[in-house]
Amino acid sequence: MKIKKSLKEGKMLYKIGKIVSIGKNYIILESNYRGEIVYVPRPSDFVADKIIKVFIYEYKYENISSLYGFKTFKERILFEDLLGVPGIGPKTGIQIMKEKIKTILGFLLSGDAEALAHLPGLGVKSAKQMIFELQDKYIKLTANKERNNSKNKEGLHIVSEIIPTLKTLGFNKKQINSSIHLVKPNKNIEVMVEEAIKLISNAKQKVA
Repeated sequence: MKIKKSLKEGKMLYKIGKIVSIGKNYIILESNYRGEIVYVPRPSDFVADKIIKVFIYEYKYENISSLYGFKTFKERILFEDLLGVPGIGPKTGIQIMKEKIKTILGFLLSGDAEALAHLPGLGVKSAKQMIFELQDKYIKLTANKERNNSKNKEGLHIVSEIIPTLKTLGFNKKQINSSIHLVKPNKNIEVMVEEAIKLISNAKQKVA
């Protein structure tokens, strides 16, 4: 998932520190000799006395500042998106995030307001608003991801077609495997074979 344009320079994205305590809905994270309370959706996901990277969203309102933490960047992004939905604040957002992100996005993409309404902190009205505000964005993100995955698979399939040729030319499995993932997909097999041979040759020269 690409970083949103709204993530401005200087904005806190994560902290690396030691978890010194785990509470009912928070962890205490020691970072740079400073202990801070970080509210998390699922405290059971964290282990005390372990050094970890926690993706942070800093919520500021007037003179109040609170930290919300997540194990993955995708969760942090979704949480920030939730706060952009009218009627959903950080307390409601962190309750929603108690559910696995895959489940939340499944309900969101399918437009299932009734299922979303059963998530902690959400009612039918807020669920419908959430779908209205976020469904199109995540449909586009999912479509782009599937398109990229399809291109990658197609590229791997095209490149794999030169393996028999390289074997015929006398190259061993180790040489082929070390070069094959660096070859750029091309409909012209000869071009790919030539590129693979150059990569293998360059690798030999470096060893020598």
